[in-house]
Amino acid sequence: MVKRMRWAMIISIIALFIWQCDDNGTGGDNNEKNVPGEILWVSVPDSIQVPPAGFFHKALVTAAVADSNGLDDVDSVYFYSKKPDGSLANNGLPLVMVDNGKPFNINNPWEEAGDETAGDGIYSLTILIDNSAQTGRYYFTFYMRDKAGNLSDSVTDSIEVYQ
Repeated sequence: MVKRMRWAMIISIIALFIWQCDDNGTGGDNNEKNVPGEILWVSVPDSIQVPPAGFFHKALVTAAVADSNGLDDVDSVYFYSKKPDGSLANNGLPLVMVDNGKPFNINNPWEEAGDETAGDGIYSLTILIDNSAQTGRYYFTFYMRDKAGNLSDSVTDSIEVYQ
C-alpha cells in the first residue's frame, strides 16, 4: 500500500512537472510569459515621384513580423509617417497594415491594401501619393503589438518624394 502511494505521488510530481514545462514553460497560459514579438524586416521604396494633378502614384509598404507565441498572437502591425516638415501624416494616427491576402482596391484601401498572402506574417499597406504631397524625405516608424499588449522594438525606414 505504501509503495502504491509513493508510486502515485511520483507519477503526480512528474505529471505536474511536464504540465508546467508545456507551452514553453507557461503551464498552458501563453500570456504568463508572453514577450514582445519582433519586426524582422520592412520594405519601403527608396523614392516615389509626385504625379501630375488629378493622378496618384502608389507604393506597397510591407513588414515581416514574428512572435514566439505564434502569428495568432499578433494584434496589430502599423507605422507612423513623419513628413518632411516634421508633422505626422494621417493626422498623427497610425497607418494600420494588414495580412489578409487581399489585393489593392482604391475603393477600400484600408482593408484591401495590396497584401499578397493571408496569414504569412508579412503585413502590407499601399500608400498613395498625389500632387499635394510635400517633397522631401518621409520617415516611417513601424511597430508590432501582440494580444497581451506588448510592443515590439520599432524599425524605421524612409522614402524620398520628389518632383
